[in-house]
Amino acid sequence: MNEPNILSGTQAMPSAWSLIAESFRFYRKKIGGLVLIGAVPSLVAVADYIFGSIGLIGLSGIMGLVSLIVSLFYYPALFSAIISTEEASPYSLASDAYKKSRILFGPYIVLISLMIVAIMGGALLLIIPAIYVGVL
Repeated sequence: MNEPNILSGTQAMPSAWSLIAESFRFYRKKIGGLVLIGAVPSLVAVADYIFGSIGLIGLSGIMGLVSLIVSLFYYPALFSAIISTEEASPYSLASDAYKKSRILFGPYIVLISLMIVAIMGGALLLIIPAIYVGVL
């Protein structure tokens, strides 16, 4: 009967400045790994551009597919690197993040699909009726 009230706790919420300082400490600690995670799809995209610009169309097409796949794994890898708590070198942080991104890939694709459905639903329910009413 006597349920604890979350709002009456003794621990106060940290101030905005302490949260900002903590986030900067976090990024300073993991910046090398986060940059390496972002460098992988960028380097593959640059290789795709170079192969396309020198006329190797077949190789450029293959690199385009590789670039698409690597780009799809980028955000789950970035997320897994951000939530990881272990202290690691930037190289091991990046490689572990891309290994863990395979686990997060399925839910990431489901999330993207739901976002597309929501955007299409918003277009159908808001934009098209507004055009119809505006034309009348």
